[in-house]
Amino acid sequence: YMHYHNRYKAHTDSFKLESNLKESIQKKVSISEEKDSNLRDFSWVNNGLSRLFRSRRVLSYSYPFAFYMFGEELFKDEMTEEEREIKQNLFEDQQQQLEENVEKLSKCLESPFDQYSENEVMDIRMQVINLSAVTDTLCQKM
Repeated sequence: YMHYHNRYKAHTDSFKLESNLKESIQKKVSISEEKDSNLRDFSWVNNGLSRLFRSRRVLSYSYPFAFYMFGEELFKDEMTEEEREIKQNLFEDQQQQLEENVEKLSKCLESPFDQYSENEVMDIRMQVINLSAVTDTLCQKM
């Protein structure tokens, strides 16, 4: 129980902390838009941020789900031990992949892209877009 609770708590705390990220990102976008640059569209930042928040919620709620789904009480007569173990391993693998990609997305969005060159911003942009797509896919599979 404590494992699932601690993981749930860690992700809900991260979600709360990342809510402050929205303000800092808006400042970075404003600064970046004012620059004399070819880059004018920063919708990828807001899209990445909304996917980060959604993925963080999915991830945090996946722990209580796993506790009840694979625990000893609720579905003990629904699956054999072998089936439970296989399904739990697959679920935990997807959970781990989602967690890794959510952390990468968070790190990209926290980067000081308003201070980067155009090429560096384009690199961050592609990383955010790709990680957003990956986290979307993983959330759907969970």
